[in-house]
Amino acid sequence: MKLWNVAIYAALLALGWMGVLVEFVRPGWVVPGVVGGVALLYGLSRILPEHVGLAIGVSAPFVVTAAWMLAIGLRARRNKRAL
Repeated sequence: MKLWNVAIYAALLALGWMGVLVEFVRPGWVVPGVVGGVALLYGLSRILPEHVGLAIGVSAPFVVTAAWMLAIGLRARRNKRAL
């Protein structure tokens, strides 16, 4: 694997982490968590091609947590009352 490929995949990992963190901060937003989870999974699977199970095992808890936070955010938005 060439060095510039690793740099691209490392940038994907960084963008993935940022997307998941944005999902933690703003749980009602869907796109950052989904894109972040996909970027994490793809970046890890490209950096560790022989350990795809490890890539899924590392990124899956964050994707599940982002989905859980989304459900909490949507429930809170639905139960919100106007002042």
